[in-house]
Amino acid sequence: MNGDDRQGAGPLPLGPGDASPDVDWLMGPERFEPTPAHYEAAIGWLMRLREAEKDTNPAFEEWKRQHPAHEFAFAEAEAMFAASAGPAQEASSHYHRRWNLPGQTRSRRWIGYAIAASLLLALAPPTMQWIRYLGVDEVTGAGAMRKIRLADGSLVTLNSRTAFDFTINRMGRSARLVDGEAYFEIAHDSNRPFTIRAGDATVRVLGTKFNIRLNDAQSVVSVTEGHVRVTPAGKPAAAVVLGAGQEAVVANGKLQQLPADALINDSWRQHRIVFRRTPLRQVVAELNRYRGTPIYLMSNTLGDRIVTAVFATDDPEGAVRIIDRTLGARSVTLPTGHTFLY
Repeated sequence: MNGDDRQGAGPLPLGPGDASPDVDWLMGPERFEPTPAHYEAAIGWLMRLREAEKDTNPAFEEWKRQHPAHEFAFAEAEAMFAASAGPAQEASSHYHRRWNLPGQTRSRRWIGYAIAASLLLALAPPTMQWIRYLGVDEVTGAGAMRKIRLADGSLVTLNSRTAFDFTINRMGRSARLVDGEAYFEIAHDSNRPFTIRAGDATVRVLGTKFNIRLNDAQSVVSVTEGHVRVTPAGKPAAAVVLGAGQEAVVANGKLQQLPADALINDSWRQHRIVFRRTPLRQVVAELNRYRGTPIYLMSNTLGDRIVTAVFATDDPEGAVRIIDRTLGARSVTLPTGHTFLY
């Protein structure tokens, strides 16, 4: 909704994993129902334990204790893995035979695990469907970009996999970047400052141009024109005013001010992604924002490799080919579309 008569969107309701640990056990049987995030974490643990050829470790046991749904999610993932691992191993052997690849046991085992993991994702129960954006005003899909003209004349450009809420009325102007990245060109209105919440950051402006990028770990605010005030959650005394060419990173309630990298911040609007000495795991996380199905890294060592490159946002598969060629990695893309780098 974007009309003047819209009432405030307000925060989304708490999901099954959002309540505090003290409340988790008091909210009925739905607390045991795994969320998509629980299943993804369970699959990650399953892969790590099998890589190390262990059944458990202290960190895994601690993860299971953190939420009642964790053990349920892991048990379901393990059962589906057991059902799919045999056919996956055979498919891995067939892959090596067909392309005359070296029959290295560890490499073959990893491709088998990769195929089994993709089957887990494809066969997962309905609770794994992404529902986190229900009720959000604007949502873009993988690889999509959208421009929105708000009722006050402001223009917002949403990047791939972005969710955005807003309220524009006579009383004020406010918005919330729920996830992803957006570029704001805010119309000047001295009587109604525009306030945007993005993770742990609150951005207050009168009229200016700036970019906000939000992921699970941090909020990054980069100013192109004018000034914005950035405040970390619960710490008004730590607020800073940024001008053109400046950037603030807000994570875990802390704010760090940096020079903005205009080439990187503006590249996505030109359908490019720029990386400068970036670990491959971060590169993969960014590429996944533009793909319908994700890329998985099967090696921590490979994830530590440093990448400096420019990729086209409309050709993430081309990025995988470049990574294969320049880093000496190998990849498998399955019929489901899931790609594994190893």
